[in-house]
Amino acid sequence: MKKININRDVRKYKEKLVGPFSTREAFCLVVGFLCFYLIKAIFFADIEMMSDQNGFLLIAVMIPFVIVGWGKFYGMHIEKFAKCALPTLLSPKVRTYKCGYKIKKKVIKTKKSKDKEMQRFK
Repeated sequence: MKKININRDVRKYKEKLVGPFSTREAFCLVVGFLCFYLIKAIFFADIEMMSDQNGFLLIAVMIPFVIVGWGKFYGMHIEKFAKCALPTLLSPKVRTYKCGYKIKKKVIKTKKSKDKEMQRFK
């Protein structure tokens, strides 16, 4: 199979779905706003909130969705980065190395032995 080099500008191109947003970004915005309105309807239905309180609640709810939609670490989206980083962070700092090999000392006959006993090889 032949490999063809693709220009950098083509690989970095993101298709836009709605306005300046790609499919991933638009989906994260819609889900974030739906979660905001669900949280507001369930937990704060009886409370009349002012616009600044609404804004703080909106920011608190939208931060995870914005990170998932726009966040890239080392060129990877957040879920790919988490798959790479979490095992590294959760693994112990000092790892014991256990070798599966067992070294056996060889027992050989030497020419110098008079009684022809087996002597250990050094």
